[in-house]
Amino acid sequence: MISIKNLGYRTDCIFHEHNGVVEEKFDYYVIRTPSNPSFWFGNFVLFKHSPREGDFLAWTDIYRLEFGDHLEHVTFGWDEDTQGAVAEFKDNGFTLVNDVVLRMSEYTAITRINRDIEIRKIVEECEWNAVTELQINVDLEYWGRRDEGGAFRGAQTIAYRCMS
Repeated sequence: MISIKNLGYRTDCIFHEHNGVVEEKFDYYVIRTPSNPSFWFGNFVLFKHSPREGDFLAWTDIYRLEFGDHLEHVTFGWDEDTQGAVAEFKDNGFTLVNDVVLRMSEYTAITRINRDIEIRKIVEECEWNAVTELQINVDLEYWGRRDEGGAFRGAQTIAYRCMS
């Protein structure tokens, strides 16, 4: 049983366990998605604590041990709400990304529903292609980077399609 505390990472593991592997080690988790090696947050090491002074070399060694040098990225996360000692990581070219996870502790009937939105299952090939293209465009806007050839998002769409 995975004991990840962070709701965002725990929720992501629903997908990772379907389309990849989540392994718990002594002080960290290894998340692997062999079918999509360009998936940054699908091939990463999630540490049980935020970085401490001097962790840079140890963390990069652990990453190399788990993934070798064949991935085109190095991604870390940590299962603590504190930022930790990130200066050495930033000094070595890492970018700190802070994400927000939304959750609802209780449903209130006051919630307004937009009646103009249609929610339905995606079934047609052209719809799946549109999903992939939309995700590529969001990546460009959010990350400032286009998925070259659609490799990452194409593989993600296949995984989502299999799950559905």
